[in-house]
Amino acid sequence: MFLKTKNCYRCRYLRTGWDPALPYSCDLLGFRSLEMPSRIVWESTGADCRVFEEKPARPGEGEKPPEKDPLTGGRDVDLEA
Repeated sequence: MFLKTKNCYRCRYLRTGWDPALPYSCDLLGFRSLEMPSRIVWESTGADCRVFEEKPARPGEGEKPPEKDPLTGGRDVDLEA
């Protein structure tokens, strides 16, 4: 059964570790688990995680890359020479 819970990958408190038995952890709630912490919270309480906090956007994230000039392929070309 698929449960719709908060996406821990977008939470600032998710950490991943070296231990394959317990790869995920929640820094704020203080536990490690095999499954995503939000799923553990949902299974334990029957409610979505209440401490979920969106990660801040990284610099440059969401910005559109500059378009390449179809004639030069994005290379700097001196057309005056």
